[in-house]
Order: sequence, then structure tokens, then C-alpha cells
Amino acid sequence: TKGKIYGLTGEAGGGSFWAPASTITSLSKGLCFQNLQAAYIAGSYFDIQDQSDLAITSTTGIFKGLLRRIGAGNDSVILSLIPIENINTAGAPITINSFANYNDTYAASVSYTLSSSITSGQRIRFAWKIETGGYAYYDTITKFFNPVTLLYDNMEGTFATNWTATISPTSTNGWNYTSSTAFEGTRSLAESPTGNYTASSTRRVTYRNTLNLTGATAAYLSFWVKHKAENCNDKLRIQVSTNGGSTYSSLCGMNTISENAGTLSSLPALTGIRENWTRELVDLSAFKGNSSVLFRFEFTSNTDASSDSYYKKLDDGFFIDNLRIIKTTAPLSSRSGEFVYADKIKGNTPHRLEMLLYPNPVTDQLNIELNVPGNDHLTFSVMDVFGRIMYSRIIEPGHSALNINSKAWASQIYFVRLLNDSNVLVAASKFVKQ
Repeated sequence: TKGKIYGLTGEAGGGSFWAPASTITSLSKGLCFQNLQAAYIAGSYFDIQDQSDLAITSTTGIFKGLLRRIGAGNDSVILSLIPIENINTAGAPITINSFANYNDTYAASVSYTLSSSITSGQRIRFAWKIETGGYAYYDTITKFFNPVTLLYDNMEGTFATNWTATISPTSTNGWNYTSSTAFEGTRSLAESPTGNYTASSTRRVTYRNTLNLTGATAAYLSFWVKHKAENCNDKLRIQVSTNGGSTYSSLCGMNTISENAGTLSSLPALTGIRENWTRELVDLSAFKGNSSVLFRFEFTSNTDASSDSYYKKLDDGFFIDNLRIIKTTAPLSSRSGEFVYADKIKGNTPHRLEMLLYPNPVTDQLNIELNVPGNDHLTFSVMDVFGRIMYSRIIEPGHSALNINSKAWASQIYFVRLLNDSNVLVAASKFVKQ
């Protein structure tokens, strides 16, 4: 006779089913982000995947994004492209009134005009802004104008042109192009192109040429990936070598994990299930100055070939498409940070809030510059991944400059937010503490 609600508790802990009482606090902190995501998903919530290339070749054009409903609610959503760096103009916001079903998507296209003074190699930055259900979310995107492309493969040509495969055991079929799925075009690169992978397998595919990162001020790897593999045991690593292949380093990307679980051994890898094509972006700046960098993917599966009602031990594996490695030799701004804009309406007058955060990543000091419009008084806060407030103060109208001592802060991602007098979020950003 009354409405019902669901209660849930995330599974956590290790060592035994009942975690010791002494770990309650740390486990609860670790579940904070998961619980926030669950709260968002209960309402109107969306994901945005930027779908334009990392390398931009025209000063005018279209930026594309795929908006996906991942929440239970179906409120209307406004998608905006907010210029940050080297973008003069952007097209009007897009309003989508309804996404009838969970996982429905909308292919968005927003026009842009780059700065008239932009030169080859310079960085382009903007933010996709999603407004729905009373909240605003931002995703900051970085691209480069006419960078040096060291490798591009859309998997539509001949495999042997760019790649050399090493498979163990040698009798196992491995790395090649497949027509079973593709992000764009008709084919993708797969470690098991004709079916499921096998147990106890090591499959490597190496780019035939070395990468020259001398003179680079920045370098990135970008590709699209989808995968089904046993979580934490069957995995794909992104690796480079600077000593001719004697040793390889595994690289962190936007979606890699490095838990001390299964066979991961705390080294970054892609693992588990990702059913939708997702961009992976890897910063190669640590290898700037090296003239002979080797690049490869390494897939490994463990010995377990069994299956049960909970896990399928052997599956389709990994699919990769539209891979690009770029570098730029153009100087980057020393004030490397983020502008975040939030448009506010008071009466019939629009006001624009501007925030610049730099450097990012930060080491000893975080610098914030704010332009607060009108008569607004805002609460500025910096929070860690557990929601703890590391710094907070009231910001008066006009221009403000903050210099925050971050030397003692732990190395992790931090979040910045600005709340108005009604405790409504008007702007948000994030940065990395090294």
C-alpha cells in the first residue's frame, strides 16, 4: 500500500568475507565515489563521449560527441561546447527533450571556429557541458592543431604494414584485423580475431617502426577500444620500450586500472567488460626526448579455462580501432590549466563566471584565477576523492587570485566546485596532484 525503495550496499574488502572492524573507515571512503554514482544514476544522468579526432586539421568545422542516457530519469538535457583554449566561437547549445530508454544515444555536432592566430602543433581545449536534473557536469577535452602524426592506423589496410605479432603458444591464432566489429569503417584490430581467446596465452603486437619523440613538448596516444575479458585476470597492457625492447613499461590511460588483484600485480591494464566503444588516451610526455621508442600491446590470459554461473572465463577479448600517436614541438602555455565557464541568468541579464586553474598537474602550489560577475558571493572548495574539503573560502564579486599551498596533499585527483548563496553548483573542475 506504499511506495517502495531499494537499498543496496557495495561489495568491498579483501582477505575474508567479513572485513575486520579496523577497515570500516577506509572501506567506506573507498565506496564514496561508487555511492555518488549510484545517487546520480537514480535521477537524470548522462555520459558524453567526445568522438572527434585528436588531431584537428581545419580552423572551422564540427566537434562531435555521443550523448548516452545512463540514469533512471528522463529529464530534458542541454549539451553545450564551452571554449577553453584557441577556440574563438562555438555553436549554440543543443536541447534534447527526451531519451525514451536507458542507454539511448544522441549523436551531437557542434560547430567551431579556432583562433585566427593558431599555428601548427598548438593545443585546443574545450569542455562538453551537460545540464540535466538540476545538475551540470563537465568533461574537458584536449586536441592539437596539425600535430606531427607518428602513427595512424584505421585498421582498413594491411595488417603487416604496421604490425608484427608474437603469439604464445605459437599454435594459437592471434593478432590481426577482423570485420566482426569496428568503431568506424569495417574492421578493427583484435588479439583473437576469429573467436574467443584461449587460456594461458600471451599475445603481443608491436608497431614495426620506432617513434621519434625528440623535440616534443607533448605527445599522446589515442585509440578506441571495446572488450570482454575475465576481470583482473585476462588483460591488455599498453607498453613502450626505450632500450630497444630489452624491457617494456606498462602505461596508464584514462580507463586502465592497476589494482593488486588477480594477475594485475598493480600494473596498469585494460580488463573486464566494456561493451561500448570508448576512447583511450595515454599521455606519452614521460618519454619526450627519446628518439627510438618502441610501442606494443600485450594481451595475457591466465590458466583458468573453466566457466561457472557467474563468470565466463574465456571471451571475445579486445578490439581496437582508429589508433593515432602524435607529438607537437610547439611551446605550450606555462599557465597550463582549465577555464570553466558557467552562464547564470539574473532577471534578463546573463552573467558569465570564468575560472582558470593552473598548473595541471600541480605539485607545490595551485593557482586559481576567478572572475565572478554581478553581485554574486560564491563558496569555493577543493575536495579529495573521498569528499573531504581540503580548502574553502568565500569569493567576492570581481577578480580574485588564489595561491593555495598543495605541497602536503596526497598524490591523487582533486575536485574544485563553486556554490552560490542557494548552495547550487555553478561551476566544477578537477586537477591532478603529483
